Amino acid sequence: MGAAIDAIGDTGKILRHNPLIVPVGIGVNVVGGLITLVVSFVLGLIPLFGPLLAPVVQGVFAAVMVTGLLGMAYAGRNGNGNLDAFMSSVQNGFLSYLGAFLLLMTVSFVVTFVLFLVFIFTVGFGAAGISEAGGGASAFARVGLMIALMFLVVMFVFALVGFVIQFFDIAIVADDATALSSFSKSFDLVTRAPLSVLGYTALRALIVGSVVGIPYVIVLVLGAGVESLTGSTASDLGQGFGLVTIVLLGIWVLVIGPLGFIVNFTYHAAFYNRHQALGNV
Repeated sequence: MGAAIDAIGDTGKILRHNPLIVPVGIGVNVVGGLITLVVSFVLGLIPLFGPLLAPVVQGVFAAVMVTGLLGMAYAGRNGNGNLDAFMSSVQNGFLSYLGAFLLLMTVSFVVTFVLFLVFIFTVGFGAAGISEAGGGASAFARVGLMIALMFLVVMFVFALVGFVIQFFDIAIVADDATALSSFSKSFDLVTRAPLSVLGYTALRALIVGSVVGIPYVIVLVLGAGVESLTGSTASDLGQGFGLVTIVLLGIWVLVIGPLGFIVNFTYHAAFYNRHQALGNV
């Protein structure tokens, strides 16, 4: 747990001593996100092959953003979080990250498809059981319980896998790991320091949630307050939020959201670096 707490201070130092990380991170998120949105929309209009190519486009954007920002954050521990670090990390880690990303997407698709078939079989089996039992309430309850338990098991397995492989991206950037070896690097860290990683995971969710979530609530409350004072309401725009709230939400999307990613990546790199020093990776 010590490394997880110490990495919080490292995160602040990295961002303070490398101010270029923030504007670059915001720019990459906004520009890259818009490009990905447009390209994905165009691909969606292409029958059959378009939807299949969309994940590749998303992977390309993710590879540039993640390797670049993680590279800046990792180099920032020595005060070198600049554009050279961004470009160097993209150049060295792009293909490995893209390979790991597409591998995860493929495995997730296959597993989801298999689980869908299992779910259909379970529902069908349960329906047959209910029919044989005469459709009593207890039969419905048993089938519902079976489906709920299966859902919980699936969620637990996905969460566990995500927990174990969460450091594959920084392993690619910091240790020049390949698409496959990055997962083993992450597994090594989790198994050698499980409590530290567990504490880090909880703190990471809390920190990023605070950076992104608290301003979101403030935006909604402030927007509603201003609109009530000025008499501008959602009805002025037909439906949904009022104009003031929409403007504030736009600022949140363009600035606060990307800032959450930046803090996330920086803390991620700082924690991994702490365990590099401890010899756990």
